[in-house]
Amino acid sequence: MSLLGKAAWEIVRVFITTIHSIVLENLSHRFLKPNILDIKLGTRLYDDGASEEKKARMIQTAKNTTSFETGVRLTGFQVGASWRFNVAELIRFRATPGL
Repeated sequence: MSLLGKAAWEIVRVFITTIHSIVLENLSHRFLKPNILDIKLGTRLYDDGASEEKKARMIQTAKNTTSFETGVRLTGFQVGASWRFNVAELIRFRATPGL
C-alpha cells in the first residue's frame, strides 16, 4: 500500500492536473516486493530560481558523479520489500578490502 491512501492520491492528482504540472503516480503499489531503481537524468542539477550558492554546490555534485559527463546517475535502488541500498554505500562496501 502506498504512503497515501487511494482517495488522497486522487485529490493530489486532481489538484496537480489543474495547475499544468507533471503528475507522478506510485506504480509500485500493486506489487508485494517491487524492485525500484532511482535514476537522475541530466547534467544540470538545479533550476532557474536556485541561488548562486546552490548552483555552485550542484555543479560540484555533478562533477563528482557521473551526472556531469554522462547525464545519468544511479542514486539508489530497492530489491524486494525489505532490501534497501544506497549506491554510495554499496560502492563503499564493494571497495572494502577483504570483503
